[in-house]
Amino acid sequence: MLATSTFAVSRRPELDAAPGAGAGPGEFNFPNMMRGIMSHPFIQHMGAAARDYSANANPDNTTENNDEVNSFSPPADIFNTPRAYVLHIALPGVKREDVGVHWDPEHGTLSVSGVVHRPGDEAFLQTLHSSERRVGVFEKKIILPPRDLETQEQPREEIDSEGIAAKLDDGVLVIMVPKMEKEWTEIRKVDIL
Repeated sequence: MLATSTFAVSRRPELDAAPGAGAGPGEFNFPNMMRGIMSHPFIQHMGAAARDYSANANPDNTTENNDEVNSFSPPADIFNTPRAYVLHIALPGVKREDVGVHWDPEHGTLSVSGVVHRPGDEAFLQTLHSSERRVGVFEKKIILPPRDLETQEQPREEIDSEGIAAKLDDGVLVIMVPKMEKEWTEIRKVDIL
């Protein structure tokens, strides 16, 4: 059997030249085409929006826990009720003693960190055939109050650090962060119920 291949040849020879080949008029020049596309206002606007989004998602402009292979940032839902922020952080399989919740009023940041272990002894863990769950060290930092999605402004609501409470319920860490107007706050460790 003969292997056959087909390819299209354009009727315009200038398009058949190798990318970047030739610099004469009417000849295709791939680098110049890409420079033209990347300098278009729409593309520049989209790039700026992507950079702003990642800066808001992570204000330090760094990826959390990139230094370890088994580290991750768990997913979180933030609810803005009239009296409190309610956070739901998915942590299936985590134990209460392996999680820490801390409020930093100076930076307006709630930090959740800890470790998720895979249950079983060493002999059992060696039989692992497929792994889809995230295990290992985790850290999640959430800025409160969150920015307004439409105006991107930071609200001026104060957080009642004494009233912060956390509860681990069926693999979801539920954190209640009450709002209040207060002239001073302090950093304190939050106990998990």
